[in-house]
Amino acid sequence: MIRVREIDHLVLRVVDLEAMLRFYCDVLGCTVERRQETLGLVQLRAGRSLLDLVPVDGKLGRAGGAAPGREGRNLDHFCFRVEPFDEAEIRNRLAVHGVPVGPIASRYGAEGEGPSVYVTDPEGNVVELKGPPRGAPVRPVPAGEHDPGRFQRWLDGYGQAWMTGDPQAAVQLFAPSAAYHETPFDPPMVGTEAIRRYWTEGAKNAQTAVQFEATLLWFDGTTGVARWRATFRRVPSRVFVELDGTLLARFDDEMRCEEFREWWHRRES
Repeated sequence: MIRVREIDHLVLRVVDLEAMLRFYCDVLGCTVERRQETLGLVQLRAGRSLLDLVPVDGKLGRAGGAAPGREGRNLDHFCFRVEPFDEAEIRNRLAVHGVPVGPIASRYGAEGEGPSVYVTDPEGNVVELKGPPRGAPVRPVPAGEHDPGRFQRWLDGYGQAWMTGDPQAAVQLFAPSAAYHETPFDPPMVGTEAIRRYWTEGAKNAQTAVQFEATLLWFDGTTGVARWRATFRRVPSRVFVELDGTLLARFDDEMRCEEFREWWHRRES
């Protein structure tokens, strides 16, 4: 049996790439995850999903024929699940960017009946922004999900990836749209490609002789807290670094980290 879980990605053929990037990134909060210039493809992270923008004058775009227009659309509308769904904030955000917005209405979606609103992007595609279903029950935590061993195994994998300088192993511990907060004050790295770059540039290529240990402090089935310590030598200076910190990780149903936050102190010698 084929079981569809959620939208993986949508592909829009676009005329004005920059206008579309401003709308989806500046207005709706998507982020650029990957560009493939030779193909003519920009992939945006939209929560757990991807939105691909294909300029019609690029390699992929030319293969698709004429540009979309008012009388020749290939899509009625698509829907983004928004969390949280704050009507006032949504209206203010759209108004700041000059985007007209219709009335909030209750419509049926993948999770049930709930509030939603329609907006239109710069090239006429209708985008539905949808909130949670009304009266949605809290998902019960199945027996065994509170097992702290699940979090400990994740911590062991995290430490092993760091000590062996393996960005790919680290990426596999995170959900596709994970938010990785290295400090409380800087914006997070979002998505596995951003996390891969961070681990490659900041760990694999810049550290050697890494040692790591973590002590599990708390786990409730979806969120874990741990204290950790690490030592390494910088490359190429050979400066010895000691780190002592705390991390908080929130997980999806498959025990992939969706949100990662850490607070740490450093000593060098």
